Amino acid sequence: MKYRRSDYAKYATLASIALALTLVACTPVGPEASTSFTPAASAEVSIPAQPPAAPLGLGFPSPEVSAPSQDGEPAEVTVPVPAVMAPVLAAPVRQAPVSTTAEPPAPAEPAVTAPQESLPNPVIPSPATVPAPTSTVANAPAPGSCTVANIDIQRNDQVRAIKPIPAEHEQYYTVLGCAEGWVAYSISDDGIRAIGLDGGNAWYNVGKLQANGRYLTEFGQLWASIYNWESLGYAVQNGQFATVQQGMDKEFADKGIPVRLRTQLVGAGPAAGSCTVANIDIQRNDQVRAIKPIPAEHEQYYTVLGCAEGWVAYSISDDGIRAIGLDGGNAWYNVGKLQANGRYLTEFGQLWASIYNWESLGYAVQNGQFATVQQGMDKEFADKGIPVRLRTQLVGAGPTAPTWSGTP
Repeated sequence: MKYRRSDYAKYATLASIALALTLVACTPVGPEASTSFTPAASAEVSIPAQPPAAPLGLGFPSPEVSAPSQDGEPAEVTVPVPAVMAPVLAAPVRQAPVSTTAEPPAPAEPAVTAPQESLPNPVIPSPATVPAPTSTVANAPAPGSCTVANIDIQRNDQVRAIKPIPAEHEQYYTVLGCAEGWVAYSISDDGIRAIGLDGGNAWYNVGKLQANGRYLTEFGQLWASIYNWESLGYAVQNGQFATVQQGMDKEFADKGIPVRLRTQLVGAGPAAGSCTVANIDIQRNDQVRAIKPIPAEHEQYYTVLGCAEGWVAYSISDDGIRAIGLDGGNAWYNVGKLQANGRYLTEFGQLWASIYNWESLGYAVQNGQFATVQQGMDKEFADKGIPVRLRTQLVGAGPTAPTWSGTP
């Protein structure tokens, strides 16, 4: 028997398909395990029961069958369409579907390196520099300088203290020369007296350069002193040496000082035949205290009387006194001492720089001070520190009888 599927059956079929699709869409695929549940997620979905759809092709009659038509044709069964309400489904609270497909990881954002502040290099303070010890003497001489201020002296006494030459005594000292760590220097007669030294003034002192840059004269050492040119002149006169230079070379050798340094340390020494007016220097007793040779235009007024053992005696004429403008009259002979530079020096202000001449001593004899002028001259030499034995060599024998007249 033929029958047509009712509209209700069609509707039921469509509803079932729609429901199945809805369920498929609402079912999460492979949810991630989670321990968090929400009330909405745990709510049951209430689905109204649907009438089962009749198997296709079974031909179940619809609930209402109309009578067959009179013309013998199968009458169409009119089945009233019930008012079917759309099924009310509780809307499930859907969680966001979690895809089991591993999503490609989001590209890592480029690492933004925070700009580092450019810190300055740490400044490590350098250790404090300890200043080198400086001399306590104001305006200290440079190390190794060849000056009186750079000489220390160690006396040969119990204290053995090393002390610099006092500033107030430096005027009495003269540096003669320096070479290869040695220094030679002299002290004047005034210095001998002012400082209170004994032993006369027959020596040059010698010093050695020390590690501190200063020279040291260590009295007690053999090399600390050597005879000066004047003393060696006596040795020549006594026949010990042919020349003073020979005597000085022996001094250097005996004291352990290199002989080759003799000229650099103490000069060439007096030369033979230098007992002339042109070889005499004069230091006036004035504020300047300059050492100057006798001017060439004045040499005519001077006469050398004699030289011996480092001494020279000379006179100046009355015309010279007037020409040069000297005061004190013309009652004196001038006396000079041989220096390290080979020249004689008359140092006015020194006691030995002048002695009474023969004429002046004649007045002293006339006044009963002396029996003879020779006696008077010997006393002059002795009082002025000039060797009396040199009197004849320096100023001659003197007059045997008075040759003067008038009053002094």
